[in-house]
Amino acid sequence: YPYICRRLEVSNLSATPVVVAHWIDVMHQIPNFINELGSYLMDHLKNRVLTKNDIDAIYTEAAESKAGRYQAALFAYSNAERRIIHAIEKADVVDSITGKCVQNETGLGSANLSRYAKQLEACPLLGQSLDGVWHIVDPFFKQYVKMRG
Repeated sequence: YPYICRRLEVSNLSATPVVVAHWIDVMHQIPNFINELGSYLMDHLKNRVLTKNDIDAIYTEAAESKAGRYQAALFAYSNAERRIIHAIEKADVVDSITGKCVQNETGLGSANLSRYAKQLEACPLLGQSLDGVWHIVDPFFKQYVKMRG
């Protein structure tokens, strides 16, 4: 929190601990993304106390600014694989790419999902935590996928 507050002072910005916690959560607690969103905030806002709405608005704007790159990344995958990525975004995390949550969201059966799961294991947009849970790695990409519904 003190580090973030010192960085914000350069743009005459400040934030409460609740707003900073929201910022950190939105960025999945990943330092590089926390700093990247901070740069966007300082580039676009000045002379104010930040709110959660400010964080969410700049987060969305930053994701939209990367639309070309994200669109190209998504279209490198098949329609079915994109549906799986959308299902993971919607659920936030999934225990298994072949699980009921993804099946219900995509309309794909477990046999098809197994085939796509093997291909998506190498996808740099997705990550699997040590406990086996799948998620979208880049929070800006996650927001982009969410905006595209």
